[in-house]
Amino acid sequence: MTKKYVLIVGLLISLIATPLFANLSYDVELKGSSSPEVKVSTSILYQMPLLQGNDMFTQNNNLKLKATLGVSPITATFDLKAIFTPAAFAEISAGGTLGTGWNISEDLKGSLINRSGIVEDKLFGKLFTKGHGGVALQFDTAAFLKSKWQSIFARVYQEVSYQTLQTADNDMWNFESSGYREKGGFYHAEYIVGYNMPIIVNKVALMLETDINNFGSTLKTPILLTLSAIANLEVMDGLNITIIGQFTDKNNEDTSKATQKGPFGFSKVAGIVKYNF
Repeated sequence: MTKKYVLIVGLLISLIATPLFANLSYDVELKGSSSPEVKVSTSILYQMPLLQGNDMFTQNNNLKLKATLGVSPITATFDLKAIFTPAAFAEISAGGTLGTGWNISEDLKGSLINRSGIVEDKLFGKLFTKGHGGVALQFDTAAFLKSKWQSIFARVYQEVSYQTLQTADNDMWNFESSGYREKGGFYHAEYIVGYNMPIIVNKVALMLETDINNFGSTLKTPILLTLSAIANLEVMDGLNITIIGQFTDKNNEDTSKATQKGPFGFSKVAGIVKYNF
């Protein structure tokens, strides 16, 4: 009787778990740039169909849940995000990030607090938090053109977030060497246009990013611009290398002040190696 009960329970667990794990995918990513910076991250993505229809705009409607753990020489972060696709041309996302930083040299500092001009850098264990929500609209001619050479895509993404660093209160802080800011609201947008190709260099694109830091406070910045030229190489099934050349007018050079707008110029070259499985 006991063996029979165990077999039935095992069968039920198998029936429930199989479709769940069948929709799981994973990736490992290595980022590096001339800044210099380097970060390794790994993600788990679960995808489930949701509110699917029979037409081309709703047949692939889904909900994605993504968890990402990232580690650099000076920081560690954990990000959890939910992405709902109500139609082929739209995405709605929401999530949160927790992180902490530490300092290993004068040039490599993961978290800092500037209290009236005095910089505190022994902040290991201080918690960075970010809650964010965003909406994306996207378009790809491949949806209605048959040729593999007729895939021109565009994407617009708008995001607002609220960010803090533990114990910084109303003082300026710097996390992941991204420039000084203070607790409060942030705006970020991405505008991308590109071309997909059925060759090893399978994607080229231009991306314009706009940011407003600390809106609603005295440290509010004007609109900050970052322009990136992007090329993606599909080396083999699941393995991609992305190369990015970036230009910006963000000025983080003065370590006693919040991020400011400066002259537009070259920022860095970045590379991303990503393996999906």
